[in-house]
Amino acid sequence: MLLGLALAALQTWGPTQRRVLAISFLLALGGFAFSAYLTYIELFVIEAICNWCVASAILITLLAIVGGINLWRTSPQRLGASPTPSSL
Repeated sequence: MLLGLALAALQTWGPTQRRVLAISFLLALGGFAFSAYLTYIELFVIEAICNWCVASAILITLLAIVGGINLWRTSPQRLGASPTPSSL
């Protein structure tokens, strides 16, 4: 789903692109929160570490960070005006 939203963000401009980026950031943030919960369960309840789970937690954290940076970069205050395809 995040890949589809990323591809959609590449094809859109202005407020629509910002909405798509906001949705993808919120999904990544939700994934990060769920991953943090699972990491807690992994460490303190199960008391075992799974390499795949750690890799997944790292990836979703990176996705949330990149999503936040992309959302910040497209903020109207930073741009001054909405970008158009010809200005990029």
